[in-house]
Amino acid sequence: MIVNIYSNEPGILQGFRSSGAAETASALLHGAGMKPSLLINYTEELPTSLETGDLLVLIGGWGGEPDNPLKQRLASLVNRPFEIDEAFLAALKKSYPDDEAFWSYAIVPERALHYPNRYTPEPALLYEQGKGAILVLPNHSEAIREA
Repeated sequence: MIVNIYSNEPGILQGFRSSGAAETASALLHGAGMKPSLLINYTEELPTSLETGDLLVLIGGWGGEPDNPLKQRLASLVNRPFEIDEAFLAALKKSYPDDEAFWSYAIVPERALHYPNRYTPEPALLYEQGKGAILVLPNHSEAIREA
């Protein structure tokens, strides 16, 4: 399995590489019944389809509104409309009870699977697509930089 790790921030890519987060992504996939062998590509170019790799990990640049370019690309890749993910929203409200601006991060393409995220209390989101998958590690740019 090829793992393409995307971020629009080079500092996050470096933090992700040095923090062991790719291994965390692999463990999540094993938990979902997938058996990835890690051939990891770190890239600042977001693939236009999953044909370029079996797993795409998206980190950083995850905005709150559906018109965020990264969210738009994700919705296009998985071909799913947006919804308010109630479980993700509950985690955001717990983490940011007084900052409603973060609550809109729960507007995501529908039918995400949730997995623990070692960087933040909010879950990682996994979208299975054909034989591949997209793992989203939202809202933790600073946590990865500091890891």
